[in-house]
Amino acid sequence: MSQFPSYQWYPGDALSSSRIQRMSLEEECCYRRLLDFQWEDGFIPADISELARMCKNISPRKMAVIWERIRECFVPLPDDPDRLINPRLHKIKQERIAYGYAQAERAQMRWHKSGNANADASASVRHPSGNALQSSSSSSEEKKDSPSENPKKVFGQFQNVRLTDEEFGKLEAKFGVLGTSERIESLSEYVASKGKRYKSHYATLLTWERKNGNATATAVHKHTPLCREYGMCPEATKAAAEEAERLFMKQQAGGP
Repeated sequence: MSQFPSYQWYPGDALSSSRIQRMSLEEECCYRRLLDFQWEDGFIPADISELARMCKNISPRKMAVIWERIRECFVPLPDDPDRLINPRLHKIKQERIAYGYAQAERAQMRWHKSGNANADASASVRHPSGNALQSSSSSSEEKKDSPSENPKKVFGQFQNVRLTDEEFGKLEAKFGVLGTSERIESLSEYVASKGKRYKSHYATLLTWERKNGNATATAVHKHTPLCREYGMCPEATKAAAEEAERLFMKQQAGGP
């Protein structure tokens, strides 16, 4: 099951769509059902028999007739014609993933700031008032050298990638929100599947990037959840979505 259990449906757009209006009730039901499968799996197969199975096991012959009407709502992935996507739904899910990671980062930053404020207040209370300023200052000095000052937080599907807020911020500045989340997921699954241990996950991510020459398409990255979902390496996801949307709009403009 997808980590995002729901997606937004726009009734006004659906009711005003000439494509959907030309569908029969049965065709529209199949279309909606295939959208649900795309949301869960990241794509739908181009095979008629598989599509028929997804649509409550109707006959492949009947599915072929229905598909002639609804196929215009899907386009193949640029690097894998056997996998189809609805461009708009694909883009919505990408945005949801990026938003989720951005929200998680903001929550962690608020928690970190709150924790520091509470620690400073506690330091002042513990010491006599005459030494409060001095104690607070010396406490701050100690914190700079303390490894707990910038604690590591866990990230990734398997909660096994450990990064400090500073490290996470540097990754996001370098790779962006979506790029950072994809690289973290790559490392999370690799560590979980191989049982690898690293002294620094931040350094590991940078090492991977340097070795892959900023075009991360190694065997490690080929098997991440996001790659399986979109059927491509992480860096190609955004470009593929834009290309798929461009083809879809071109097809729509040229349609009846």
